[in-house]
Amino acid sequence: MDKVAILGASRGLGAELSVRAVTYADSVHLMARKVDLLSSLQQSFGEEFPDKQVLIQSADFSKEAGRDFALNALREYAPTKIFYVAGGGPYGLFKDKDWKDHKWSFEVSFVFAAQVLHMALQELEPRGLKQFVFVGSAIAENRPDPSAASYAASKHALAGLVKSVQAELPYFDLRLFSPGYMDTDLLPMNAWPRQMGEPLIDPVVAAEELWSWSMDERYRGDHYRFTTA
Repeated sequence: MDKVAILGASRGLGAELSVRAVTYADSVHLMARKVDLLSSLQQSFGEEFPDKQVLIQSADFSKEAGRDFALNALREYAPTKIFYVAGGGPYGLFKDKDWKDHKWSFEVSFVFAAQVLHMALQELEPRGLKQFVFVGSAIAENRPDPSAASYAASKHALAGLVKSVQAELPYFDLRLFSPGYMDTDLLPMNAWPRQMGEPLIDPVVAAEELWSWSMDERYRGDHYRFTTA
């Protein structure tokens, strides 16, 4: 039985990815902070795929209680595939933003991501977890990202973690999918990629590429930078 868990599934790439997952998997578990958006997805999937199990749970990954809740939910669900899509951060000069906003970015984009991987390898991989896929950033993890310093720092850290664990555990299918900037409401209108005419990727296209790549056994343990708009 194929069971897919997506963390950060309520909008953008996560929501589009859930559309692909529900067509493939027997069961899909969607987690994010915004329960109203998750409920809309669940309702639409229930109408189109009445035979599929679609579970939704609201959890704030920036708070300890939300992280504990999400970890226990994953333990109970025991997925065969996990996608960690959650991430973000404040937009503006690093010095001008409140520390609590930077901390939110670090917690959601890296710290909890690492915690989920750690738990998954210790507890879920022996129970049938076959694949873990993180979403990075082709831009933020490789070069300076002005006005998104805490987000870039988190993506640098995530890439370092994934590459190191891939080297430690070559038998396990751990992957990193790093798209360029996507045209969603998560990218502010005043962000430099929009202002400078940087090519922006349609999240539908990114989700299709991510899903097909994740399903291809030739790319086990791979790091894929997807920058085609």
